[in-house]
Amino acid sequence: MLRAGYDGFWLDRFLCDRGIDNQVLDAASILVDRRSRRAKTDRLDAAALLRTLMALERGEPRVCGVVRVPSLEQENDRRRSRERARLVNERGQHSSCVKGS
Repeated sequence: MLRAGYDGFWLDRFLCDRGIDNQVLDAASILVDRRSRRAKTDRLDAAALLRTLMALERGEPRVCGVVRVPSLEQENDRRRSRERARLVNERGQHSSCVKGS
């Protein structure tokens, strides 16, 4: 199981090329209790993730979201628009900085 995102996608392709079956999970879809304060440690996060994965393997479909990994061509097609959005955002930051001084 991998997390979705730029890192998860290349790693998924790498593992699939070597015959390793895996799934990419959407990290935002994993249930977290936000009503009360909770301890935040890697041990507790790992235990919660393990419970989520066990529920997913038992066949509970709504416990978390599994992402369809885009092909390399689809990801490359999106790269231009992502780069443009990043540059437009950076231009706005520079403009604000110049106007603020």
